[in-house]
Amino acid sequence: MDSESDVWRMDSGESGLKVPSKVCLPSLKVLRLCNIAFSNDDSWSRLLSNCPVLEDLHYCFIGNIWKLGICNPTPKRLRMDHCKLGISNPTLKRLHIEHRPKGRSCGLEISLDEARIDFQQGGGNPSNYIEAATDLLRGICNIQKLGISGRALADLILYSVPIPSFHNVTHLAICWCLDLCLTQLPYLLTRCESLETLVFEHFDGRNWSPAAWYQLEESRASCLSASLKTIEMLNFDGNEHEMEFVKYLLKNARVLESMKIHILGKYKKQVLEITKKLLSLPKVSKKCNVVVV
Repeated sequence: MDSESDVWRMDSGESGLKVPSKVCLPSLKVLRLCNIAFSNDDSWSRLLSNCPVLEDLHYCFIGNIWKLGICNPTPKRLRMDHCKLGISNPTLKRLHIEHRPKGRSCGLEISLDEARIDFQQGGGNPSNYIEAATDLLRGICNIQKLGISGRALADLILYSVPIPSFHNVTHLAICWCLDLCLTQLPYLLTRCESLETLVFEHFDGRNWSPAAWYQLEESRASCLSASLKTIEMLNFDGNEHEMEFVKYLLKNARVLESMKIHILGKYKKQVLEITKKLLSLPKVSKKCNVVVV
């Protein structure tokens, strides 16, 4: 098994894949594995150990191996789905987890810069989910950039998963900011006391409930008044609830310098109306510049 390629994808439902002892992938930088069942733990370890310049690793639904260890020292980006995770890699900088890990994760106390969490409880034993999620959050609490889906955030709170303080997080991205997410957002903000940039990657405030608003208004997230400088909103529809949310942020973000809002596809007249409303909202920060695109 030799290759000079820098990208390798395998998605075949292969069962009992055995990696030969003389495998050699000297130029491989990107490796994608999906629906693969290795014959044993040695095959997995042998494959990784013979990728000396590997930088980007993505694997999902890997069968026959209870825990996938990442001991290769070169990968900088890791994306995993439906796998138990064990990492011993000081160079890993970016971690993306989709769906919850299988069981408790090990060896996550590493020097990550960025992590993205998209997993949910998704059935099964809730206690296993709580253990896996708790271990994961503890392992990534020193990151600088955090991305999390709205539903993942809602599940963390619903199942009382203890969320540690993310003292070093300066950049937080929320994907799919739904009603469930809004009710839990204030608590997450209190755990990110040094937050400088807040991004909403997909906005949907059409069905936000009064309870969500009450919780938001009652929150006392210190970052809103002390450190938050940049807010960006993508796919902004401009409905009443979303307007109220922008109003709330502008009213409470005391050191905000920039708010950039990307309006979802509208007719030119609608865009002008939404823009006019946004630019007329009061701002507590005199330095804040609102940009609508």
